[in-house]
Amino acid sequence: MPNTFLLSDLWESKVFSELRLLLNLAIPLSATQLILASISTVDTILMGMLGSQVLAAGALGAISFSTLTFTCYGLMRSLNVFTAEAFGSREVEKIPPVVAQGFWLSGFLSLPIMLLLWYIPTLLLWIPRYATLVPLTQSYCHAIVWSIPAVLSFYAIQQVIGALNLPQIVTMIMLCGAIVNGIADYGLIFGYWGLPALGIVGVGWASTIVFWLMAIAAIAIVGYQLRDKRLFSQILHFDRQLFGDILQTGWPVALQNAADLGLPTLTALLMGYLGAATLSANEIAFQTDELLFLIPVGLSEALTIRVGQLTGEKDLHKIPRVVGIGVLVGILISGIVGLGLAFFPDRFIWIYLDLNEPTNAETIAIARLLFPITAIFQFVFSLNLIANGILLGFKDTRIPLFLNLFSYWGIGAIGGYFFGFILGGNIYGFWWGLILGWTMATIFLSIRFYWQWPVFFKEQTDIID
Repeated sequence: MPNTFLLSDLWESKVFSELRLLLNLAIPLSATQLILASISTVDTILMGMLGSQVLAAGALGAISFSTLTFTCYGLMRSLNVFTAEAFGSREVEKIPPVVAQGFWLSGFLSLPIMLLLWYIPTLLLWIPRYATLVPLTQSYCHAIVWSIPAVLSFYAIQQVIGALNLPQIVTMIMLCGAIVNGIADYGLIFGYWGLPALGIVGVGWASTIVFWLMAIAAIAIVGYQLRDKRLFSQILHFDRQLFGDILQTGWPVALQNAADLGLPTLTALLMGYLGAATLSANEIAFQTDELLFLIPVGLSEALTIRVGQLTGEKDLHKIPRVVGIGVLVGILISGIVGLGLAFFPDRFIWIYLDLNEPTNAETIAIARLLFPITAIFQFVFSLNLIANGILLGFKDTRIPLFLNLFSYWGIGAIGGYFFGFILGGNIYGFWWGLILGWTMATIFLSIRFYWQWPVFFKEQTDIID
């Protein structure tokens, strides 16, 4: 009796070969995200050594910086789709124009983003509670603002190199940058090793110096290692059609990133009405989840790249297999992480609070009950990230944007307010509302893929014919 498809050696070799390709992308991409998060964590820890006032002021500046750059990062993500398609089709001559448009995009974005970051502290003067923090926030922003062109250029290179199956180059550069950033932070904050003691300003200048070093290193290393591909040979060439295509694919992702960042802010504002302990527990849950989300972010980006590469290769029959493997890996990883959150909450809470301190007892009690709920949220959020990454590989971003916005805000935020405040579920009810919103978003995106896949397959088949 012949072996079934599931048990055949051929099937196993195809599945494990694709799994290996996917993990070779996802692991360094996730590591890059974790390293980037560690840079901001080190900055926060060292600012805290200067006192709570400086930490609060630095947090306002850091949040402004990360919000603006994360929004731009969403726009840059479209670069890896176009690069992956060209790489998959072995039309390497199409890659230098994509690289060039990435740098043009960085240039066009830099000035408005720098102006926003420069004047955000002035806008904070309209909020009385922040008035005493504005001078310190302003000094931080006026130092880190000069890193923006380097940050955006680095993002552009990161997206292109990932699509060429070489994300480990960026990971190593980022790791070296994180080490240098920690040293520079310490020296410029406290004045060690002959450096000036700049306080919070030193944090901003350390980040600026490190981002410029990383961008220059990325250009030099990539340019040398991939010199046969002449990636930077058309760096000054502006292709209006290609630039417009990249922009059309990327702007919904950028807008979604901006909208995603608004929800933690809204949640924090609402939790403040439930008391300081509830607000603190909510912040612990969100900070923990945000760190753990970085793992599926890497998997999402890897799926975008693989779908784009297979589209370029005209090997469309492999795409459902890649999607299936990616979803299963996401379920496995998110499930393991979720179990850790649900059954071992103290392993995470102690990072933020002394478990034996009596004054922390109320916050710890709320957090312990909240973590099993956030475990479920982390699971559905991860699957949502993966679904978005798959659809981005099809360059399908506009409809998913509206599906996500409706689900996050129309169902999640409003449902959370209804469960938490009207029905009296407090913080737990609010988080159940968020879970409902993200679950519906993931279901909507899954239906979108189910409907869009035959259309995409036919369009690409017609192009091949």
